[in-house]
Amino acid sequence: MGTLRNVAWFFKKNKKYYVIGISALIMCYFFIPIPTFFIGKIVDGLREQTLTKDILFTYTAIIFGSMVLLYIVEFTWHYHIFGNSFKFGRDNRRRLVQKLMSQNPEFYYKNSTGSLMSKATHDVGNLQMLAGYGILALFDAIVYPISLILIMGFTISWKLTFFSILALPLMIVFSAKLGKVLDEKFTRIQKSMEELNESVLENVNSIRVIKGFSTQKITEKRFDEDATDLYNKLMDQNKLSALFFPIGRIIPAITFVVALLVGEKMMGQSTLTLGQMVSFFMYLNMLTWPMFAFGDLINVWHESSSSVRRLQEVYEYKEDFVEKENLQEYKGARDIEFKHFTFTYPGANMKSLDDINLKISNGETLGIVGKIGSGKTTLVKQLLRLYNVKEDSLYIGGKSVEDYTRASIRDKIGYVPQQHILFSKSVFDNIAFGGKGADAKLVDQAVEFADFTKDLHTLPEGLETTIGERGVSISGGQKQRISISRAIIKDPEILILDDSLSAVDSLTEKNIITNIKNERVGKTTIIVAHRLSGVKHADNIVVLEDGKIIEQGNHEQLLANKGWYYTQYESQRLGGSNGKE
Repeated sequence: MGTLRNVAWFFKKNKKYYVIGISALIMCYFFIPIPTFFIGKIVDGLREQTLTKDILFTYTAIIFGSMVLLYIVEFTWHYHIFGNSFKFGRDNRRRLVQKLMSQNPEFYYKNSTGSLMSKATHDVGNLQMLAGYGILALFDAIVYPISLILIMGFTISWKLTFFSILALPLMIVFSAKLGKVLDEKFTRIQKSMEELNESVLENVNSIRVIKGFSTQKITEKRFDEDATDLYNKLMDQNKLSALFFPIGRIIPAITFVVALLVGEKMMGQSTLTLGQMVSFFMYLNMLTWPMFAFGDLINVWHESSSSVRRLQEVYEYKEDFVEKENLQEYKGARDIEFKHFTFTYPGANMKSLDDINLKISNGETLGIVGKIGSGKTTLVKQLLRLYNVKEDSLYIGGKSVEDYTRASIRDKIGYVPQQHILFSKSVFDNIAFGGKGADAKLVDQAVEFADFTKDLHTLPEGLETTIGERGVSISGGQKQRISISRAIIKDPEILILDDSLSAVDSLTEKNIITNIKNERVGKTTIIVAHRLSGVKHADNIVVLEDGKIIEQGNHEQLLANKGWYYTQYESQRLGGSNGKE
């Protein structure tokens, strides 16, 4: 019943189309037996020598007419029922993607990529099958045999019909018991599919590391173990499903034998004609399909029930981040201030940021430096509102960040993350993705800002070069500059570069920094860096250690302090840390 409750919304929404489709399907059940009935009449007419040309023409015309009508109603039910199933699949994919787009990082910590891919493909596909073939199997397994039994009883003999269908309840009992076992097995199969999907993703994304460490054989062995586990579970389920098919053959055979014995006796008593006997056996043959449809119905129902439960886990996931009502739209050009800001990642025990007090004036360039794991990325991510923040600890324009909508804040930010996510599209499309309605002129300006123009001649088709999934065909420095171009194209009020100059050479870094100073006057820029040459021009620089600010000031002040910044700067200066692409 839970499955029906969770999918009922779609059937209610498309009730009109299902009514048309199901009505046409039921009409089929009464058109299909018409030729069989008149074939029996023709057989009796031939045997009794009462079949005239006019009667034969009439019977033939009725048979032909019923076939034409059957064609029309079959097209109608097929179009509406299966058309709705495709719509159900589309609506569920939309619903799932909308849910995924609204989730915060905590959700993705709890749900692996492989699991979500399996839900978006396999589970949604099962629901689509339920809304199409599942409806067909339901009516073919229940309504169709009932209509045939009524026709057999009314047009031929209730006695013969009764004895012939005595074995059918065995099918129902067997299927019910089989279904309970299959439900558990389908759940286990889907779990194994998730793990296999996750394994494929990890192997593809890590192929360079795998080859670099020559661990192909180990990786292949692990994947083979996952694939074998899925195979074993599928075979286990297949053995049970295979039990149904012999039953689906045996029970019809029993009905034929019973019908033959009872029918022969009735013909001897002259209560049944040869034509009726022929028609009856043709009806019995029609009953074979509903028995297999019943098995399909059991499979579809239990497989889709398992998929519904898995999808509902996503649909009903409690939001980690719920915005207040009547929030303001952030218009930009405001000071940003952290006041005694503390943050701990969900599920973690240690604080990632501890008592941060920091003011970023509008139009200021802020540099953030520190050891690996000191909290630099965590600090800048707070501006993106990916996590809930402690009340009255982060302000924009003198108001709590919670008073603004997340969407309006993010719309004013250009963010270049450490991990550069590029799409398997052209360079142009990847850059234009960052700006609504971005044209060629804006893309060219963004490319110039990121000092990427000089690299275009190295790409086979310039800006139209397809760079492959995650930018596999270009260098790390090129990835960084495409990401910078994408962030800068919308001319954001706040630009965040999270260690985004680490893979470029010193000259390219210098050119980008110069463009920031010249073209972002009056706008806020935040630069996270390990290489201090990328932040020494900043108006203010903070040094983080273990989530705390241990130093703060401009380049000259920090050098004068002779602290961590001074030591690191001297080390990099003497070591010649220029970076290479």
